[in-house]
Amino acid sequence: MDPSEKGRLGFISREPLPERTAFTSTPWSPNQKLFVTYRVVCAVFTLAILIWSVPTDSNRWITFYSNWMYATLTLHFCWSATICLQQYCSTHEGPSERTLYIGWIIYDMAMTISLTVSAEYWFSPWPVTIGLRSILRHGLNSVMVVIDVILCGIPSRMDHVVYPVLHQGFYGVFVVLYWLGGFRGYDGKQYIYSFLDLNTVPLQAIGILLGNTFIVMPVFHALSSIFTDRAGRTSKLLITGWNREVPSPESTDRGLESEADELVRVILWRESKQHVFRAEVLRGQER
Repeated sequence: MDPSEKGRLGFISREPLPERTAFTSTPWSPNQKLFVTYRVVCAVFTLAILIWSVPTDSNRWITFYSNWMYATLTLHFCWSATICLQQYCSTHEGPSERTLYIGWIIYDMAMTISLTVSAEYWFSPWPVTIGLRSILRHGLNSVMVVIDVILCGIPSRMDHVVYPVLHQGFYGVFVVLYWLGGFRGYDGKQYIYSFLDLNTVPLQAIGILLGNTFIVMPVFHALSSIFTDRAGRTSKLLITGWNREVPSPESTDRGLESEADELVRVILWRESKQHVFRAEVLRGQER
């Protein structure tokens, strides 16, 4: 991002965008082609898993929040891959600020809700299914998130918490509308998850929806923001240490030689001054 572009305001929020390189490259390697390959591989992989999950969940695919989460994660990787490809193939400026800002919002949502869903799935007091689909969508997703945070330099802002909260809030509204519409789940009952049964445990269901939206999601976003900030700083410190130039013997010798030359010049200057002073003293005595 050139100096004239740096610090411009995003098209939605009155906040400066991060450096353009945070979206298009990694501080771990100067090889942009390698990073573009990583982005494309992640996009293709998550898109394949997302498409594979649609027929397995039948016509109720949209009812599960895990699928909402994975769709957002897939959108993040696909959007990021598009940005990297556009920057890599472009001979001019590359992706616009609007494109970068949308990618920033998707990134913050994907990071937060992926970690939240994984933690709630594996530490849930209710029974869960352990299989390939569960590992891919509730375990590997968070592993990919952590790797992405470490590899990339995209910061996460605390005030972006509004986006994962809205994401979870929309799902809460969907759950209520699903119940009001009289739709049925897998077991033929009028709920998506048994712990969100608004007929038999309405207070529990409302408490979980509200608590997850306004307490759990903000907490995980704060943790995600802290982790992103610490990971970014640690990466920069490590990379700076690795790339720091160690003086070679030749450069050290040149440095010593320059110091010796400077010392010789000082000595000669002092001797010349002393010689001038002695000459003036001799002239004075002759007079």
